[in-house]
Amino acid sequence: MATHLPALLSNDRSEIGSDTVRMTLGQVIFRTFLDLLDYPSLEPIKRADVCPASLSEAKGTILWWLSGRDTKAPLLIKLALAAIDAERAGWTLVVVYSDDAESLVNVLIESLPTRCRSLGDAITTVSLSSLHVPQPPTLEDHNCVQFSQFYYELSTTEHIIVAGGDDVVVRRPLLQSEYTYAFMGAPWAWCARREYPDWCKFGGNGGFSYRSKSFTIRHGFEANPKNNLTAWKAACETMSVHDDSMWAQELAKLGNDTNGSRWKRAEPEIQAEFSVETVRHSNNPCGMHKTWKYLGNGMDSTYISQLLVAPAFALGKFGYFRNISTSDTALNAIPKNIRWGGSSKEYLAARLRARAAMPTSTAG
Repeated sequence: MATHLPALLSNDRSEIGSDTVRMTLGQVIFRTFLDLLDYPSLEPIKRADVCPASLSEAKGTILWWLSGRDTKAPLLIKLALAAIDAERAGWTLVVVYSDDAESLVNVLIESLPTRCRSLGDAITTVSLSSLHVPQPPTLEDHNCVQFSQFYYELSTTEHIIVAGGDDVVVRRPLLQSEYTYAFMGAPWAWCARREYPDWCKFGGNGGFSYRSKSFTIRHGFEANPKNNLTAWKAACETMSVHDDSMWAQELAKLGNDTNGSRWKRAEPEIQAEFSVETVRHSNNPCGMHKTWKYLGNGMDSTYISQLLVAPAFALGKFGYFRNISTSDTALNAIPKNIRWGGSSKEYLAARLRARAAMPTSTAG
């Protein structure tokens, strides 16, 4: 067995938790999770036979924003396709990328099986340059794009999952009831404080969120940088909050009477079952966004480990565990005693080892 190990799993703990690299325990666990799924001798993501749905079969669209710093995004995008059961459930993929992320787009495409690359329309790639969005895009540009109609017009479907970067983990398919809302995102911890406006309870974090296309087209900015960059920038300058907060304000305006439309407001309890970020709630959310950063210490670190097991299991349905044994995997290479996050990381590793040992018919 190869002796190479990712740096995070080595016995050199000098940087972990030091003043030079400040990481929560949850972030260490998340990095371990990524290293396990991207172990060089196994290449599980490349081997997993998972594809997006073709446009002709699409019922939903995953809109994933990609920048040059999102080096782990190809791994997490393919993991998302497996966890959400994209091909069978009808989720096509649209990757919107900045100029400096073109090489990462190529990595993602090359990681897809030949059969879905040959479909041609299973994955759509759109450069922000082609949309006339300034390069490199600023945070303000990012938020404005995601509050603009033209962004959602990239989807051919009513149902849209918005995700981005390399800090999102998708864990499971959407429940049927989750297709019925105008917007869902992880509830904000700060919203529980009395001094914050009432509208914040109707929204949630946009880093991993569900959005109705018809709702975004109805309430987003009409200005399009491709047609009139000056007008679009002027609209952007009216934003005093991030796009997810803008959507929350629009949801608050709907009131209880939605005039018979399908745009239902999701209560915080419903959104908390869909996505987790700063508030610990669901044991089975559809997705996670930076949870390891905000809920990264104490008992919450074990909670994070438990949540990360499910998406790894999802790869079992697509061949990841088919040809590996417990005696020849990166899983057994994890040191028995790891000073930083030992119990939580050993929990994660032990669960993955157990799944690897299962017969193919039961894996996943």
